[in-house]
Amino acid sequence: MPHQRVLPGRPSPPSLRRQAGAVGASPRRTPLAAGLVVALATGTLGSWWLAPAGLVLGAALASLALADLRSLRLPRRTVYAALTAGAPTLAVASAGMHRWGALGRSATAGCAAFAAFLLLHLASPRAVGFGDVRMAAACAAFLGWLGYRVVVLGGSLSAVLAGAAALVGLATRRLSVRSVIAFGPFLALGTLAAFLLAAAQLPAR
Repeated sequence: MPHQRVLPGRPSPPSLRRQAGAVGASPRRTPLAAGLVVALATGTLGSWWLAPAGLVLGAALASLALADLRSLRLPRRTVYAALTAGAPTLAVASAGMHRWGALGRSATAGCAAFAAFLLLHLASPRAVGFGDVRMAAACAAFLGWLGYRVVVLGGSLSAVLAGAAALVGLATRRLSVRSVIAFGPFLALGTLAAFLLAAAQLPAR
């Protein structure tokens, strides 16, 4: 799954410069607002026990997506903060909904995603950055709490969205065959979509 990387000595594509300018003007409160929206949607569609995890996930993914668009980097501290804050919120959800086995699935999914993306990174460091590896593991940990199929759904949606964006970029000549795109925003969108779709299937409590 490709991640945008600007080669040393090469200027950023015009489309990326426009994206970076737009993101730079975004309010700093955007991640918090995104987290609140995801938390509200999680509680309304699914269970309020899972809403705190939705808050953490929504805020972290918004922050990572914006950072990737702005600087083509996925800050490790944001990923680690999401995992640190996400673990207790998922534990609370497990306690409230009596889904203790979900914590094991979460850990397993996170480790599996880390291993899979690490192999992709080792095979092609330019295409898959280590930031992608960390972010994918964090996303899988949240989605794994809801089920392994949800992890697959999130990854599939992310890949489809990234592929569609690449095709549109090629068709409009904003990208060339040698261009790669930032995968973070698409991973964020795919993860959020899968998370909310799966949360909607939970019994309301």
